[in-house]
Amino acid sequence: KTAYEIVSRDWSSDVCSSDLRQTKTITVTVDIPAGDSFSVSMWTMLDIDQLLDREKLESPSTNRNAVSMGVKNSFGFGINIYQNPPNVITTNVEITKMQFFKKQDKKPATVLLEAKNLGTGIGYCLYYLEMVNLVTGKQRNLKVKQFAIFPGYTKHFSFELPNDFEKGPYSAIAVLDFGNKEELQTAELEFNLE
Repeated sequence: KTAYEIVSRDWSSDVCSSDLRQTKTITVTVDIPAGDSFSVSMWTMLDIDQLLDREKLESPSTNRNAVSMGVKNSFGFGINIYQNPPNVITTNVEITKMQFFKKQDKKPATVLLEAKNLGTGIGYCLYYLEMVNLVTGKQRNLKVKQFAIFPGYTKHFSFELPNDFEKGPYSAIAVLDFGNKEELQTAELEFNLE
């Protein structure tokens, strides 16, 4: 036996049918193999699709090479399944790039961040951008956002700068809290907002 072992787990939920007045309960069972080699962060997507009887398509043409096509509406959805076992102890998400893009046509000025998960577990992160106008000293924080990132993966995310920002030179500090009790990741970028 390992410290972390799940043999199977059942999930049940009410699922809307194509008739919005009806609900149906479905049960999904996921088997996770036992053993240390499976005590790592894993993820998958489960697709659930509604099965409908399909009527035989009759070709309006007598030509043997004719192809008939039909469209049948059905309902489907995906479920993300994550495993982050207790033996995963290395949490390390780093900001690898920070760039500023000037306002162009109808696109607002944007600060782009890139982060990479160098740890062994799924990183659950909060991040925000702290902006300081270098002439007036006025400080403004942009909304806190959150994301999850898998081990070895890189994620890009952006902050669109509101139109009411004063023009001028800015210092932008990106702050990334990736769940490590001892440290935060930060990055700084200076640019001129025109």
